Formats: sequence, C-alpha cells, structure tokens
Amino acid sequence: MENQPRNPRMQLFDGEHASSAYKGKDFVTLRDDFAGKAMVGILGNLAIADKFLAVKQREYWIEQYGNIPESDCVARESYVMADAMLKAREQ
Repeated sequence: MENQPRNPRMQLFDGEHASSAYKGKDFVTLRDDFAGKAMVGILGNLAIADKFLAVKQREYWIEQYGNIPESDCVARESYVMADAMLKAREQ
C-alpha cells in the first residue's frame, strides 16, 4: 500500500505543532527516521566536543544557514545527512 508507515509505532502527532506537510498523516518516512538518527549523532557529538570544536561547528552553521537558532541548524544538518543516506541506498 502507498504511504504505509515503515514502523506503525512511529506516529506523527496531528496537532497545532504538526508540520503542514504531514498534517493528517500518520507515518514517519524513511527520510524522517534517518534524520532522527542523524540528529542523535549530531547532538551526541556536540555534547562531547570541546569548546574550540563547538565554536567551529557554530561558525560552519552560520556560514551554511545564516544566523539562525542552533536547533534549526541541527535539524537542517540532520536532513542533509538523511538525504545522503537515501542517496547511498540507491548506489
């Protein structure tokens, strides 16, 4: 069936904070799943990074995305990694 959840237990909530792209849908795509896993890795590395590396990471994000909140940078980077994982699956 089309748009079947990869894992039925992974449900997106349908509330005021739900993304408009997913509103009313009850699945998480493989891309979303990969992005979530990438985010865990990014956040884990930030937690153990020394001050110098943390500053360099922030400078990179400002260069890539502008001066936006760090949480938005992490989300965007997570989807960049997810897209790379999906591309690698095709090879």
